Amino acid sequence: MDIGSDMGAQMDLFQSLITESKKLAFDLSSIFSRSVNLNVAAKGHNADHIYLPQINMALAFDLDQYRPVFLKPVEGSVRDVKSL
Repeated sequence: MDIGSDMGAQMDLFQSLITESKKLAFDLSSIFSRSVNLNVAAKGHNADHIYLPQINMALAFDLDQYRPVFLKPVEGSVRDVKSL
């Protein structure tokens, strides 16, 4: 099944992975891109203070089950705190 561009299918997958976990870790990482085909790539500041087009990837990780429970691309201009 190709769920890469189907947000509903992605949410169904991650919903099936969520357990009664009491501990989650969150991470937001920046990926630089010069592609003109990525709608979420936007200029934004990151931890290294580099102002280039980028995509932020938000990840939630279940520390009890040792697996990701959420992964979402976030527009590069969205600040870390706002993405949570």
